[in-house]
Amino acid sequence: TACNNAGVAIYVDAVINHMADIEVGTPPTGTAGTVYEADSPNRFYGGQYDAADFYADCVIGDYGDRRQVQRCQLSGLPDLNTGRAATQAKLRAYLQALVEAGVKGFRIDGAKHMAAHEIEAILDGVTGDFYVFQEVIDQSASERVRDWEYAPGGDVTEFAYVFALGHAFDDSCPGTLDGLENVTSAGDMMESRFAQVFTDNHDNQRGHGVGAGCVVDHRDGQEHVLANVFLLAYPFGHPSVLSRYYWNSNPANKNNDSLGP
Repeated sequence: TACNNAGVAIYVDAVINHMADIEVGTPPTGTAGTVYEADSPNRFYGGQYDAADFYADCVIGDYGDRRQVQRCQLSGLPDLNTGRAATQAKLRAYLQALVEAGVKGFRIDGAKHMAAHEIEAILDGVTGDFYVFQEVIDQSASERVRDWEYAPGGDVTEFAYVFALGHAFDDSCPGTLDGLENVTSAGDMMESRFAQVFTDNHDNQRGHGVGAGCVVDHRDGQEHVLANVFLLAYPFGHPSVLSRYYWNSNPANKNNDSLGP
């Protein structure tokens, strides 16, 4: 409430596709004291999720296979059965509790790894005034799951716009500023009313989860500032600006790219 009175709204990075797979402690215990078991078949997370709340373990080996992308484990993380009504009800209650605590929106993490209609079913019934955008990394028409599928459930991350900005502003990329004249025609972009746009995010500034796309970030200095100015001024999508600490990275070694300042 204090934050909202000050004109600052908070949104939550809602991780509803999966649960943690690393066990810490004996017995494994979360930071709030919740005992859990990550391994199948006796998987449980406190009193909230048990084995019936998860899909059978399998590996994503082909991003052209919708079933694998949306039913198998992302990076080995136990995959919640978001198609099960009882599991949906638990996730809906979690989101509702956050709204009642004053949260003004959600970033749905890993939305691509859940069917769009399942996310809609989870959100359906959550009451209150909140904004939703869904993380869907869509970089190729050859992939089976596309970003525009998720538009009925809320805004969707538009990575093609990110790469268009990277090509225009990053001097190490094959592009020029005059390409901004047709920036929204680059790639396979959604309509403005569906798109959540940004210059960089916590993943792609580190080279994670974005393939070979060109990204402008804080290490580009003034070009990054200019790209964010353009992002906020150009009438396309729902823009967000990433406010982070400065960090250095070794392009040949990603082991330390999550360290603080």
